[in-house]
Parts: sequence; structure tokens; C-alpha cells
Amino acid sequence: MMKLLKFVNHVDQLLIPHNFRRKSKKAQYYLSSLLLVLFVGILALGGCQAIHPHQVTHITLWHGVNPPQNRDFLQKLVDKFNQTHSNIQV
Repeated sequence: MMKLLKFVNHVDQLLIPHNFRRKSKKAQYYLSSLLLVLFVGILALGGCQAIHPHQVTHITLWHGVNPPQNRDFLQKLVDKFNQTHSNIQV
């Protein structure tokens, strides 16, 4: 927590002009609080991703591979990928 407060103080020093800091400690306190709340909010929202480890992800591969021999080779690569990655299907 101390590292976070030091980081916020450092950001304050970069964003707030020196003469403004001297004139208004109250404004500095509010800006520090605002930066801390924004930083914690961003961290909290970063953990809001839905994770479904057993759900299969389907991917559509668009390609313009020609001639047919190359398409067969690409299909073999896709099949090999699908065999080695059970949670992803192309």
C-alpha cells in the first residue's frame, strides 16, 4: 500500500505545477484522492473478465489459399492445431 501511495504522490508531482502545490494543499489532497480512486477502480475493473476455462472458443479462419494442394496442407495444419488445443477450435 505504501508503494501505491508513493506512486500516486509521484504522479501528483508530475501533474501538479510546483507553485499550485504550495498555494493549495487541499487541492493536492483532493487530486491525490482522485488519482488513488481512479487507479484502484481501474485495477478492480481489470478483474471483471469472465473466465470460462472449460468452454470451447471457436475461431473462423478466412483465407484465399490456392491451389487445392495448398488448401489441403492448410487444412492439415488446422486439424493438427485443433488436436493439440482442446479449448480452441478453428
